[in-house]
Amino acid sequence: MVLRFNDKGLHALADYTRMWMNYTIGEMSIDSYSHKIHKGIAAGDLNLQNISVSRFYPPLIRYRSSEYSLYMTTLGGQVELQAEWELESAFLSLFTFPFRGEVLGRIAGLQSEISVQINPSTNEFSIHHCTARFHDFRIRLSGSMAADILHWFRTILGKAMKRKVEETYCKMISEKLLPWLQYQITKFPGYLEINFGENIKLSQSLHSIAMTNSHIDLRMKNKFVTNGHLIETLSTLPSSIPNNGEVFFSASTCHFHPLPPPLSP
Repeated sequence: MVLRFNDKGLHALADYTRMWMNYTIGEMSIDSYSHKIHKGIAAGDLNLQNISVSRFYPPLIRYRSSEYSLYMTTLGGQVELQAEWELESAFLSLFTFPFRGEVLGRIAGLQSEISVQINPSTNEFSIHHCTARFHDFRIRLSGSMAADILHWFRTILGKAMKRKVEETYCKMISEKLLPWLQYQITKFPGYLEINFGENIKLSQSLHSIAMTNSHIDLRMKNKFVTNGHLIETLSTLPSSIPNNGEVFFSASTCHFHPLPPPLSP
């Protein structure tokens, strides 16, 4: 059996990825961050900690395949962030009011492209490149008079935070999405098990993955258990596409093994 992902299959995978992303990014935290302000009365170190996602709207996702890579592109979406800030400034430390508070951020217009390469000998997935850009990033600080002063620098601070979130996004793709995507594709054949009566059972496991500019083929290793014997076959890739077909049955290599007798109680 060969399982083919064409445009419809990749579209369904994209919808499934949006569901996964909605859950995962909603639970994601971002590493603490320190930004250096070099000029002005607020010159010093601005520290951000306890950065978390308060609300997330997943972007539109599209998968497309090529002979060498699987591409995932995103467009749109929105993230709302919250964090705690603290300013360490030599000049402002002369005053008595506190230099800490809360920062709220809103990110919109995510545009990204991730290229995933698949090792044909091991079926291992790896990130070839990841680019991410948010076109709209807005922040608001609150908590003290220092927050009003920092609003003078919100453009510089916003750009710095934007770069940090873009880096975190690609890190999340590499550390969380990639293992999930590999598991979904490579383990899917294991769910295909067919019983033909009491004495014949067909089960599948992944042998290899073949990619083209229009589809992805999962080539199966088939196992038939019949009358106490195991027959293993290896599916061949079709030379043409059947009418509206996405699952192909064929075999080129066959191995016959008698099953060992059951253990005595």
